[in-house]
Amino acid sequence: AEDLYGRTKYLGEVYYPHCVTLRTSIIGPELKGKYGLIEWFLSQKGEINGYDRVIYTGFPTNELAKIIGDYVIPNEKLTGLYHVSSEKISKYELLKIVAKEYGKEITIHKDTKTFSDRSLVSERFCKETGYRPPDWEKLIKKMFVESNHG
Repeated sequence: AEDLYGRTKYLGEVYYPHCVTLRTSIIGPELKGKYGLIEWFLSQKGEINGYDRVIYTGFPTNELAKIIGDYVIPNEKLTGLYHVSSEKISKYELLKIVAKEYGKEITIHKDTKTFSDRSLVSERFCKETGYRPPDWEKLIKKMFVESNHG
């Protein structure tokens, strides 16, 4: 990618035989602040927009920790750059699942004007590690329980 987002991703990649770079995205609880999607969403009241054409393929932080601990660290054959992704989901659908699991009463309006698809495909990572991402309902339920809400 030629844009600032793509350049910053590229600058963080290392290519040494003993190194692995995971390209992904994360959501989850924050220690302080409400800057990330989940904490921002949970702090909102009334009505918000949910972007039906903004696609997400990252993970809750607890699932990424599991991926690293169970699939990356024990696998000494992994080297280089890997995309690590979940199933595609719109941010609108993602927020609906979060609202349901967290018992958040809020109106989420479907915004179909905004478009962004920076989704990743992790076919190579899954083939080399055997990892298969759980569906989004399971991911959000586990994030809720493991972040001391459940």
